Amino acid sequence: MIFLNLAIKPFWILGIDRVSQLKLGLDVYGSFYPIYNLTLWLSVILDPGLHIFLNTTLSKKTEVEWVEYYRKSIPFKILLSIVFGALTIMIGLLLGYSDSLLLLELLILNQILASLILFFRAGVSAKQNFNADALFSVLDRILMIIFCGIGLYVPSLIKNYTLNYFVLAQTFAYLGTLILVIISKYYSKQLYSLKFDYSFVRSILKKSLPFALLGVLMTLYTRMDAIMIEKLSIDGIHQSGIYASAYRLLDAINNIAYLFSVILIPILGRLLSDNKPAEIKNTISNYSKLLFVPSILIVITTYFMAHPIMNMLYHNQNSNTLEIVFAFLMPTLLCMCSVYIYGGYMTVAGQIGKLNWMAAVSLGINFILNLFLIVKFGAFGAVIATLVTQGINASFLYFYYLKHTRKAYNGFNTLKFVSLVTLSILLFIFLRSTPIDWFIQIGIVWIVGFTFATLLGIFPLNQIKGLLKTNRT
Repeated sequence: MIFLNLAIKPFWILGIDRVSQLKLGLDVYGSFYPIYNLTLWLSVILDPGLHIFLNTTLSKKTEVEWVEYYRKSIPFKILLSIVFGALTIMIGLLLGYSDSLLLLELLILNQILASLILFFRAGVSAKQNFNADALFSVLDRILMIIFCGIGLYVPSLIKNYTLNYFVLAQTFAYLGTLILVIISKYYSKQLYSLKFDYSFVRSILKKSLPFALLGVLMTLYTRMDAIMIEKLSIDGIHQSGIYASAYRLLDAINNIAYLFSVILIPILGRLLSDNKPAEIKNTISNYSKLLFVPSILIVITTYFMAHPIMNMLYHNQNSNTLEIVFAFLMPTLLCMCSVYIYGGYMTVAGQIGKLNWMAAVSLGINFILNLFLIVKFGAFGAVIATLVTQGINASFLYFYYLKHTRKAYNGFNTLKFVSLVTLSILLFIFLRSTPIDWFIQIGIVWIVGFTFATLLGIFPLNQIKGLLKTNRT
C-alpha cells in the first residue's frame, strides 16, 4: 500500500493540482482554497471514531456479526453526513461564502463521498483483503488524475477547464470509487435491512469522542490558516493563493511522512502490549532517523533553493513573496515528523487526554498569533504563526516522550544532527558561488549529507533496510 501511495498521491498534488492552479490562476485557486479547508476541517464530524472502531472490531467477528455491525453503522453514517452538510453550509454562509454556495456544496459532497469510501474500506481491511484495500486506497486519485488530465491536456478541452470542472472531476472520481467498493463482493449483504441502534451509536461515541476531539483540534489549528488569511488580509484571495502554492510541496512530502507513521503505530501497539520498553525506544529511534535526516536535508534545500524550485513549479505565478513564504513554511515538516513519531507513541500509550490538552493550547496560540500577524504580513504572518505553534507542540511531544519512557536526553545525538545541518548549510553557501547547475548542487549536498549522516550513525542503513523488510512481510 505504501508504495502505491508514494507513486500516486504526490503525482496528484504536483502533477494535477499544481497544473490546475496554473491553468485557473492564482486568485481563482485562492478563492477555492479556504472553502476547501473549511470542509476539510469540519469533515471530522463524518467520522467520530467509527472508521477505527469498525477496522479494529470487524476483524474479530463472524460473518453474521460483521453484517449486523454494518446494518447498524450505515444509518449512523447517513446521520453524520446530514449534520456535516448542514453545519458546513451554515458556517460557510456566516463566513460570507454565499456567492460560492455551489462550490461549497460540491466540496461538501466530495468530503462525504471520501468519508464513505473510508467507511466501506474498513470492512475490506478488517477481512484482510489487503490487495483490494490497497487498490481502493488510491483508486480515487487515479480516477482524478485521469479526469483532470483529460481536461488539462486534451487540446480541445483546455479552454473549458474551469474551477467547477476541477471540483466535479473529483466528485465523479470519488463516486466511481465508492460504487466499485460497494458493488464488490465484500458488500453484497450490507446494504439491506438497515436499522438505527441508539445504544450502538452511544457506545461508539463514548469510546471515540476523545479521538474525535483530537482530530477536530489538530485539523483546526493546521487548516484554519487558509480561512483566516482570506478573511484578514487586505488582498485575501491573492494571499490565500500564495499560501496554497507554498503549502503544496509540503503537503506532498508530508503525505510520505504520514505513511511511515501508519506503519509505526501498530508496531508500537504490539510492543507496548508485549511490554518491551527497550524495543519501543529502539523502534522510535530508528524511525526518527528514517524521517529526520531526509527532512533536515529537504528543509535546508528548500530554503537555499526556494527561487529555482518555485520558478520551476509556478513559472509566471512565482514572486518574492511566494519564495519567502515557501522557504519559511517548509521547516514545519520537522515538526510534523515529531507529531507522527512522538504523538503516535502517546496515542498508543493511551495519553489521548494530554494530546487533546496540547492541541487545545496550540490552537489558542495559533489563533492569537494569526490575528495579529496575518493582518500585518498576510500569508507570511500565517507561516510565522504556524512555525511557532508547531514548534511548541513538537517540543512538548518530544520531552513528554522522554519523561514517559524515562529515556535520558541524548545531547551527543543532538550534536550529530547539528553537525549535519551545519555541513549542509556551509556546502550550499559554497556551491551557490559556483556556476554549477542548481539541480546538481542539490544532488551534491544530498549525497554528502546522507554519507555524513551514515558515518555519524544517525542514518544507519542496515537497520532501516531491516525495518522496511519487516513491514513488507
